[in-house]
Amino acid sequence: MKRVILCSLIVAAVAWHSAPATIINVPGDYPTIQAGINAASHGDTVLVQPGTYNESVVLEGYGITVASMFILTGEYSYIDSTIIDGEGLPWGCVSFGAEWYFFRDAIIGFTIQNGELGVDCFHNTVPLISFNIITGNSQHGIWTEMTHPTIIHNVISGNSGDGIHYGLYTESEIYNNVIAGNSIGIYILNGSPTITNTILWGNEGDEIYVEDGSPSFRYCDIEGGWAGEGNIDVDPLFRDADNGDFHLMSTECGDRHNSPCIDAGDPSIFDSILDCNWGLGTEISDMGAYGGEGIPTAILDENNPFIPSSFLLHQNYPNPFNATTVIRYSLPEAGFATVSIYNLLGQRVAALYEGNQEAGEHTITWDALDSPSGIYFARLEAAGQNKTIKIVLLK
Repeated sequence: MKRVILCSLIVAAVAWHSAPATIINVPGDYPTIQAGINAASHGDTVLVQPGTYNESVVLEGYGITVASMFILTGEYSYIDSTIIDGEGLPWGCVSFGAEWYFFRDAIIGFTIQNGELGVDCFHNTVPLISFNIITGNSQHGIWTEMTHPTIIHNVISGNSGDGIHYGLYTESEIYNNVIAGNSIGIYILNGSPTITNTILWGNEGDEIYVEDGSPSFRYCDIEGGWAGEGNIDVDPLFRDADNGDFHLMSTECGDRHNSPCIDAGDPSIFDSILDCNWGLGTEISDMGAYGGEGIPTAILDENNPFIPSSFLLHQNYPNPFNATTVIRYSLPEAGFATVSIYNLLGQRVAALYEGNQEAGEHTITWDALDSPSGIYFARLEAAGQNKTIKIVLLK
């Protein structure tokens, strides 16, 4: 039954591009993960054998997948035994960064531990962070800023800072994770993410701390409770959290109890397989890291670096701005699109784009040199949908 997930994993990892991809083996071909990354090209997979790698790994948006043998076998033992260890090294164990994103990089199937940061995402990258154990880092498990990560199927536990630190100018997809035993579960500095099918339990301080923003939590188990569709507040009954096993208890698997998180996830999502290491109960998705769908399979096609799953208008950057600002937006399908600027009176003051556009990520610059200071609204319209953001021009 593992084949359903494995097909998704393999397609997501290597079917980035129509050109043949190369598998680079570590340590067979190169002694370190970073050396393998440096030798890789767009679409390649750096396949890492079990072991402990004391290094800081940097990916810079070239469409490279770094994965343990879990990606080929579906065996969770490879996640436990393939370790990126940042002990004694500065900053993050894994960093995603580029002056501007090019393609989606991915980190799949590792234990990421003992760094200052477990995973650091910044500078407009679009990383995939999936099927990892992120633990024992001296600051945060995952740090995001000016980025669009997809964070799915991870156990983020035992970090001295925040499980996820959701920073400025971030848009993300966060679902089916366990965030437990950190200082704070998820800290939202700014933004309005949607978090789905995730368990936030047993963090030392707040499960959720919002400095500025309007996050949406759906079908999550949150200690202390949180308003939102399908949310619950009840002990998730992990099998053995003290020893790092965050699978859900199930009497069918020989456990004493059935977790209340079984079949309690988003009813529009279904467990891709049913067994004691993945989905439990019926096909309705479970909350936590071991339920729901596998990794998305349509990350790239042969012509586009990143095919997003959602229609999005990202916050402009910088904001507030003087004279020029960059607006980024995501189109999941090709079609006619318009990007316009309106003033507070609802008058259209600039038409930035109007015409047919391919699916993917797009950017456009508004040069407001001749416009007065004030509040404006950028509006994206495509495929019968629309999104609006507020932008501030200060001269």
